[in-house]
Amino acid sequence: SYMPVASLVPIKPNVRLIYDRATSIDRAARTVKTESGKTYSYDYSIIGLGVVTSYFGIKGLEEFSYSVKSSKAFDDFRRHLHSELKKKKSLDKNYVIVGAGPTGVELAAALRSYLKSVAKHHGVRKTKVNMQLVEAAPRVLPMRSNAASRLTRKRLRQLGVVVRTGTVVKGETADTLTVGHESVPTHTVVWTAGVTNNKFFTDNPGQFVLNDKKRVIVDGHLQVDKHLFVIGDSAATPYSGLALTALHNAGYVAGVIKKRLAGKKIDGIKPYKPLKPVTIIPVGEDWSILQWRKLVISGRFASWLRTIYDFIGYAEVMGPHAASLI
Repeated sequence: SYMPVASLVPIKPNVRLIYDRATSIDRAARTVKTESGKTYSYDYSIIGLGVVTSYFGIKGLEEFSYSVKSSKAFDDFRRHLHSELKKKKSLDKNYVIVGAGPTGVELAAALRSYLKSVAKHHGVRKTKVNMQLVEAAPRVLPMRSNAASRLTRKRLRQLGVVVRTGTVVKGETADTLTVGHESVPTHTVVWTAGVTNNKFFTDNPGQFVLNDKKRVIVDGHLQVDKHLFVIGDSAATPYSGLALTALHNAGYVAGVIKKRLAGKKIDGIKPYKPLKPVTIIPVGEDWSILQWRKLVISGRFASWLRTIYDFIGYAEVMGPHAASLI
């Protein structure tokens, strides 16, 4: 949950990768202290910690719900699904996804077909999946347009997902989830609803200025000061929270540092210009919802565009050949 700093694993002659956790930063001294007790000095530091799950203090969620926000969490969730089917030889009474943002919508749509496949694999004959998607906001994809929200809800209903908007989760036990005034019997709740900034920033008072969402306020060059940058989900910038934004931030900051090392003053470097993203969210097989500015496209064509979009993204990081194998 803290800032990973690097252990001495050589990648190139001038790169050291240190596996450790940063616990504090001193901007005046330009040093970072780690959990192992070591102190590292820096000429430039870039912090891109991402966000962590927030359960909003709702009783039982952290203990009993599942997550898909890390590889370990996803593996735990997958083991649970298989274990339930092998042990009980039946599907859970209800599968509940909490949070109808992009992650929750995509998961609710994909999980139904996955569960049917797994059930057949374990010899479970009755494969009717009771899938519920719960959202406190008045509509699914509340950060997208009304048109995108409406089309997505219609698609989810066609897939058999019960959508419950304007409904608040109040608590969870080992056997039930309290949704509004109703107690839903379930052993499978996936929480996708809430995130908050990494506590590294609040654990270092006086080093950062945070907005009301606890994201770090940066200047037009993504700086906290002339030696420290904060990027990605951690920064209070437009479209923060998207992978594309984080990659765009990183490329910009790399360029700034390169120019600074070449002797260029920060006043002569163009400020960061946010990249307005195209969002394409898969909702079941061969169907996606695309939104760019006021344009909304849904269906098979949007799904095809998502495939191309993914390939381009992976190719930028892995190279075209490796991306083609995914």
